[in-house]
Amino acid sequence: MSIKYYVVDAFSALAFGGNPAAVCILDAPLDDLKLQAIAAEFNLSETAYLIHQGADTWELRWFTPATEVNLCGHATLASAWVLWHEMGFEIPALRFLTRSGELTATRTGDGATLNFPLIPTAPLGAEDNLSALFPEAQAIAIAGEDLLLELNDEAAIGAYIPNLPAITALPYRGVIITAAAEHKPYQIASRFFAPRL
Repeated sequence: MSIKYYVVDAFSALAFGGNPAAVCILDAPLDDLKLQAIAAEFNLSETAYLIHQGADTWELRWFTPATEVNLCGHATLASAWVLWHEMGFEIPALRFLTRSGELTATRTGDGATLNFPLIPTAPLGAEDNLSALFPEAQAIAIAGEDLLLELNDEAAIGAYIPNLPAITALPYRGVIITAAAEHKPYQIASRFFAPRL
């Protein structure tokens, strides 16, 4: 079996920077066990699999080394980059059919704009007893499958040291930490921890 693949450092112009993702171009579907085994071999936070569905449309799936996930931003961005810069597609807007519905990537100069689904959030109250586990959080909410923590500022995001065993024991896919960004043109700074995945 031969698969064309790329490893892309998303969110960075530098090699070995940003957030790496493997992007595999498939000619036909593979069974889930093979997709999972390939992702485990890459051992990156996500491996994306693309199958061309015609014109501007691709099926897109994402796997961590341990499981398939419903949504992944950096591996979607990496997939669009591969299609535009490595595979030579001159299409200004790409459509991806995913577990989370149809996603789009649109070229914007040297970058891209991704259109993702809105994930509703619901604040957690004091009765949820998570403030003791996350004392640095100004606010705690549920965001889809994840726990969302708002921290005081961008410096707190960079300095945050996660308690991975405690996060693994929570009934959530992972924990997102976020704060307002201090440097324009960015609006937020965030990190994501999903040790179970």
